[in-house]
Amino acid sequence: MLNELQRSILLALIAVVFCTKNGRNLMMKLLRDGLHFIPISIRRLGLSNSWRLPLRTNRFFLNMGTCPIGKENQWVQKVKKDSWEGVWIGPNLNSLSQAEEIAVNQDVILYYIHGGGFVMGHAAMYMETFQTIIKTLYKEFGINAGILSLEYGLSPEQVWPKACFESVDGYRYLIHDLSIPPSKVIFMGDSAGGNIVASTLLILKDQRNIEELKELPPLPFPAGAALFSPWIDLTPVQTIHQSDTLSSNLLSRCLPYYLQDLSLIQHPHASPFYGAFDSTMCSLFISYGEHELLRNSIESFISKLKTNDCHPIVLKGENESHIWFMSSLMSTSKQVYQKDLKAFITWITGCCQA
Repeated sequence: MLNELQRSILLALIAVVFCTKNGRNLMMKLLRDGLHFIPISIRRLGLSNSWRLPLRTNRFFLNMGTCPIGKENQWVQKVKKDSWEGVWIGPNLNSLSQAEEIAVNQDVILYYIHGGGFVMGHAAMYMETFQTIIKTLYKEFGINAGILSLEYGLSPEQVWPKACFESVDGYRYLIHDLSIPPSKVIFMGDSAGGNIVASTLLILKDQRNIEELKELPPLPFPAGAALFSPWIDLTPVQTIHQSDTLSSNLLSRCLPYYLQDLSLIQHPHASPFYGAFDSTMCSLFISYGEHELLRNSIESFISKLKTNDCHPIVLKGENESHIWFMSSLMSTSKQVYQKDLKAFITWITGCCQA
């Protein structure tokens, strides 16, 4: 039994941890670091069965587990416009005007669109990776980079094609409002975000024929686009690869929230797999894991691109699953995460030099 002094000390420690911001940040960091000690097979199994939870619960746990903590918040500056929202990510940001002033003088702007099955996730959910990319580009290659991450409206509150047009409007802000050359912009997106990135490229290609865009000043293609484990084809997926963080049940649950008219499932702006990509668009980087549930559709998409004279740089993660290098928790090891993220960063430097 605890004596009165010991109980007082314990209560004081609990108060420090749960009732102070620094205490909560410390606890969250310890919890996140502790997840690395759980075997990757258990982590994958838990994530693949998350479809069993209510959407609101999934959102809560994902946001709690990925929101910026501590000094990470000094890297985040919100931007809110009439038709879209997002966050600027970079060191020591304290105002939107400062973030925009820095952006126009950067060597490259990475325009990020997050995943989450179109129904969850947020613009600052990969701070570990965002910080690593920015720091590595500067320290090892002398390249100053900033990230604009889109906070698109989630489904079912907003449905297709709203997120696609938010993506276009965010890009318009970079090109027309901030006058950043398209040669300095690279699109990036994981999973559902990879779908939106690919859809955005097709919308840019078709913009003169799209009612909402044809009267607006045209937008050129960016320097490059990176698709990480993209949900490129929304048609039903059979469970073939059993050790992924995704499951066909999870995808089938998310799909009707996003695309309410399933007769449009093969529309190129919904399933970019069915779009006409060509070599005039921009450089492409595509990554996927050996154990991807989406592996077959991604490999078929890569084959279609090559047939159309598009030759993307492809990174296949051996023994890896969905979006393994967007978070070290998704990877089989921190060493693999760092190695494959470095390969992507090297591709960015090639786009900057092109």
